[in-house]
Amino acid sequence: MNWVQLAFGIIKEAVTTDQGREVINNVRSSVRRDAPEPAAPVVDVRALLAEQRTEIDKNLETIVQMLNAQNEQFLRAIRRLRIWNAALTTGLLIALLLKLSGYF
Repeated sequence: MNWVQLAFGIIKEAVTTDQGREVINNVRSSVRRDAPEPAAPVVDVRALLAEQRTEIDKNLETIVQMLNAQNEQFLRAIRRLRIWNAALTTGLLIALLLKLSGYF
Protein backbone atom coordinates (compact mmCIF):
# COMPACT_ATOMS: atom_id res chain seq x y z
CA MET A 1 0.00 0.00 0.00
CA ASN A 2 1.50 3.31 -0.93
CA TRP A 3 1.17 6.59 0.94
CA VAL A 4 -1.26 8.13 -1.52
CA GLN A 5 -3.72 5.26 -1.08
CA LEU A 6 -3.32 5.49 2.69
CA ALA A 7 -4.00 9.24 2.60
CA PHE A 8 -7.08 8.77 0.42
CA GLY A 9 -8.30 6.05 2.76
CA ILE A 10 -7.93 8.32 5.79
CA ILE A 11 -9.72 11.14 3.99
CA LYS A 12 -12.51 8.78 2.95
CA GLU A 13 -12.90 7.61 6.56
CA ALA A 14 -12.90 11.22 7.76
CA VAL A 15 -15.66 12.19 5.36
CA THR A 16 -17.93 9.43 6.65
CA THR A 17 -17.88 10.63 10.28
CA ASP A 18 -19.57 13.65 11.83
CA GLN A 19 -16.28 15.00 13.12
CA GLY A 20 -14.72 14.69 9.68
CA ARG A 21 -17.63 16.54 8.07
CA GLU A 22 -17.27 19.28 10.68
CA VAL A 23 -13.58 19.67 9.81
CA ILE A 24 -14.37 19.83 6.10
CA ASN A 25 -17.14 22.39 6.69
CA ASN A 26 -14.74 24.47 8.79
CA VAL A 27 -12.17 24.40 6.01
CA ARG A 28 -14.75 25.24 3.37
CA SER A 29 -16.27 28.06 5.40
CA SER A 30 -12.85 29.57 6.08
CA VAL A 31 -12.12 29.63 2.33
CA ARG A 32 -15.56 30.71 1.11
CA ARG A 33 -16.34 34.41 1.05
CA ASP A 34 -19.46 36.01 -0.41
CA ALA A 35 -18.00 39.37 -1.35
CA PRO A 36 -14.44 40.61 -1.20
CA GLU A 37 -13.85 42.65 1.92
CA PRO A 38 -11.93 45.87 1.74
CA ALA A 39 -8.38 45.49 2.94
CA ALA A 40 -7.88 46.63 6.51
CA PRO A 41 -5.00 49.00 6.96
CA VAL A 42 -3.75 47.23 10.10
CA VAL A 43 -3.71 43.45 10.32
CA ASP A 44 -3.04 41.66 13.59
CA VAL A 45 -0.85 38.88 12.28
CA ARG A 46 -0.31 37.30 15.68
CA ALA A 47 -4.03 36.96 16.29
CA LEU A 48 -4.54 35.45 12.84
CA LEU A 49 -1.71 32.98 13.39
CA ALA A 50 -3.04 32.04 16.81
CA GLU A 51 -6.49 31.45 15.33
CA GLN A 52 -5.02 29.34 12.55
CA ARG A 53 -2.97 27.31 15.03
CA THR A 54 -6.01 26.56 17.16
CA GLU A 55 -7.93 25.44 14.07
CA ILE A 56 -5.03 23.21 13.02
CA ASP A 57 -4.76 21.75 16.52
CA LYS A 58 -8.49 21.02 16.52
CA ASN A 59 -8.26 19.30 13.12
CA LEU A 60 -5.23 17.25 14.16
CA GLU A 61 -6.97 16.20 17.37
CA THR A 62 -9.91 14.97 15.30
CA ILE A 63 -7.59 12.97 13.06
CA VAL A 64 -5.80 11.47 16.07
CA GLN A 65 -9.13 10.43 17.62
CA MET A 66 -10.19 8.78 14.36
CA LEU A 67 -6.88 6.93 14.04
CA ASN A 68 -7.09 5.75 17.66
CA ALA A 69 -10.62 4.44 17.06
CA GLN A 70 -9.46 2.63 13.92
CA ASN A 71 -6.51 1.17 15.83
CA GLU A 72 -8.86 -0.15 18.52
CA GLN A 73 -10.99 -1.81 15.85
CA PHE A 74 -7.92 -3.47 14.37
CA LEU A 75 -6.80 -4.71 17.79
CA ARG A 76 -10.23 -6.22 18.50
CA ALA A 77 -10.18 -7.93 15.10
CA ILE A 78 -6.72 -9.36 15.78
CA ARG A 79 -7.90 -10.70 19.16
CA ARG A 80 -10.91 -12.38 17.52
CA LEU A 81 -8.66 -13.90 14.86
CA ARG A 82 -6.27 -15.29 17.49
CA ILE A 83 -9.16 -16.92 19.38
CA TRP A 84 -10.54 -18.32 16.12
CA ASN A 85 -7.13 -19.69 15.11
CA ALA A 86 -6.66 -21.31 18.53
CA ALA A 87 -10.11 -22.96 18.28
CA LEU A 88 -9.37 -24.26 14.79
CA THR A 89 -5.97 -25.58 15.84
CA THR A 90 -7.52 -27.35 18.84
CA GLY A 91 -10.17 -28.93 16.64
CA LEU A 92 -7.58 -30.08 14.16
CA LEU A 93 -5.46 -31.64 16.91
CA ILE A 94 -8.49 -33.43 18.37
CA ALA A 95 -9.43 -34.79 14.95
CA LEU A 96 -5.84 -35.91 14.37
CA LEU A 97 -5.68 -37.65 17.75
CA LEU A 98 -9.00 -39.38 17.14
CA LYS A 99 -7.84 -40.53 13.73
CA LEU A 100 -4.57 -41.85 15.15
CA SER A 101 -6.30 -43.63 17.99
CA GLY A 102 -8.48 -45.49 15.49
CA TYR A 103 -11.77 -43.98 16.60
CA PHE A 104 -12.78 -43.21 13.02
